[in-house]
Amino acid sequence: MLKHFILLSCLPIFFLTADPVEETASKFTTGPAPAWVKACDFPHDSVAGPSDVNYLRLLDDNQVNWEEKTHYVHTVVKVLDQTGAEGFTQLPIDFDPAYEKVIVHAIRVLRNGESLDRLEKSRHQLLQREQSLERNLYYGQLSLVYFLNDIRVGDTVEYSYSIVENNPLWASHFTHLIHLQTPNSWKKIYYRILTHPHHSPQIKQFHTSIKPKVTNVSPNLREWTWVALDTPALPQESSVPSWYNPLARLHLSEYKNWHELVQKILPLFSTPADLETHPSSEMLAQVQKWKESTDNVFERAVLALRFVQDEVKYMSLSDGINHWKPTDPYVVFERRFGDSKDKSMLLQALLKRMNISSMPVLVNTQQGKKLPDFLPQPTLFDHVVLRIEINGSHYWVDSTMTHQGGSLLTNFFPDYGWGLVISKETTKLSPIPAEIAKEPIHIRTSIVLTSPESAELKIESTYQDSQAEERRRVVQCIGQKKYSDGCLEFIQKKYKGASLVSPVIIVDNREKNHVTQIESYKIPTRSRLGKKLLKTSSFLLDDYLATGVNLERTSPYALFHPLWIKEHIHIENPFSSWAQDSEEASFANESIQFIYTMKKEGQAADFDFELKHLKDHVPVKLIPDYLNLINEIEPNPSLDLTITVPTPKP
Repeated sequence: MLKHFILLSCLPIFFLTADPVEETASKFTTGPAPAWVKACDFPHDSVAGPSDVNYLRLLDDNQVNWEEKTHYVHTVVKVLDQTGAEGFTQLPIDFDPAYEKVIVHAIRVLRNGESLDRLEKSRHQLLQREQSLERNLYYGQLSLVYFLNDIRVGDTVEYSYSIVENNPLWASHFTHLIHLQTPNSWKKIYYRILTHPHHSPQIKQFHTSIKPKVTNVSPNLREWTWVALDTPALPQESSVPSWYNPLARLHLSEYKNWHELVQKILPLFSTPADLETHPSSEMLAQVQKWKESTDNVFERAVLALRFVQDEVKYMSLSDGINHWKPTDPYVVFERRFGDSKDKSMLLQALLKRMNISSMPVLVNTQQGKKLPDFLPQPTLFDHVVLRIEINGSHYWVDSTMTHQGGSLLTNFFPDYGWGLVISKETTKLSPIPAEIAKEPIHIRTSIVLTSPESAELKIESTYQDSQAEERRRVVQCIGQKKYSDGCLEFIQKKYKGASLVSPVIIVDNREKNHVTQIESYKIPTRSRLGKKLLKTSSFLLDDYLATGVNLERTSPYALFHPLWIKEHIHIENPFSSWAQDSEEASFANESIQFIYTMKKEGQAADFDFELKHLKDHVPVKLIPDYLNLINEIEPNPSLDLTITVPTPKP
């Protein structure tokens, strides 16, 4: 019953609107396109296809001058219907004011052969829209928004702007990501890059065979161009693994290897010089307390980890250089908040005071399993974790995960796939051990008919690892009363008219990282055709066997992983008897394993289910096999088991 709890955020909720920002020439201006931009035509007479909804996307034109650190964008879109016209009232341009400046070149509406200037006539506003602030993420980005007047069906809207970047941090090596396909269809995608001839980036292609046309336009400038015509729409299907990306794209990187990238990043993660010479007295006192509490180096490491996880809250101030450079550990310790890199570096500093070695590691929380396929570039990473070394063994920890349990040996760590260890010795990516379900989640359900009108429902669920941590976090966040109320609401959706016999009991063994949840309800039967009925089912089957998978899907189907559940359902009905019956079945492929047993005898029935997800997805080639397996399981009698009791006589 993994979904049998309330998922509420522990973070404060901010109801935000975009705040106006003072406009200055340092943030944005208007002006002509750069002289180096090459005019790019587009098919004016294109006809919309069946996949073109609301808009006919005619041109996606991107031109990058690496030497001038300028990215020119030119887009042309035709409005097909009134919904499209209503949706084209705002034109937002997002940028980072710490390093970027916007120059708007043109906004035009092409109507009946006439070009109508909208740049000067459209109202604009510079806004700060921190859309992730409710998740304690502050990026400092701005949006220059133009509010377009009089957009009609049949209009072609054409706009262009440039973003000039002045970020010295990554100026030494050329890197870029080129998209030659999007979820929407385009008549033409044009990409042009200008670099000095001494730049020779590696190019990695994904789902495309389009080669660049390379031309030396001058002794100091080389031109790379890609053209993709009539690119088909490729909308993302539901329940797709985070690492799956079928879009045509290219990675360009001048970093020769991962070692070269690490050397560039290493200075950002250097330990403050005064860490040893002028240590914080409060930090020293905290470390001394841990050292006095235990001589065990593993226990000391866990004490420091839990402190950073639970007492230093997560908040990311990622504007400007803060997006890349960790905050001084002393500052993080004193203010008691930081993001993943801040918390990781604080944990490293605390461990160092106890002579425990550790290294920060860059990971990608979404694409981590695919990192070896990519070319080295800093923008690949979105998170920082720590690798602790004790007695020659490595232990991976994530300082942003709150309310964890277990020891350093059993500590749950997400399956990030691969990581880049920030060390001068690093020459390649490091594999991160895949997390496996060490113990099953146990769900024990008992239903006892106490009268023809009602039954007692008792559920005891024992969770481990990340599932235990999730319940611990939610209970801590919202309180046991609200948690218990949420469990009742869930049961009432399954059993109409259910009532709470006693509040939910939570037994938390944080040392073993086990959380046991005990629930007790009274559930009514219902009358139908002169009989009393009680309909029950399996939480495991209801929540984790998907019956709506499209047989024609072209993407792998994501599975919750790691997952191992054992569910036992015991039913007692003193008012009638079942004929003696038993059944066993098992199903398996490379993605899942399912085992089922059933025994009915007299007034009791017992059902056992066991489900394992062996990987995080079902490959496309196994979708038919997966559906066949589900169809075999679906007729299972416990999926929709009706208990019949006699109607009491008046």
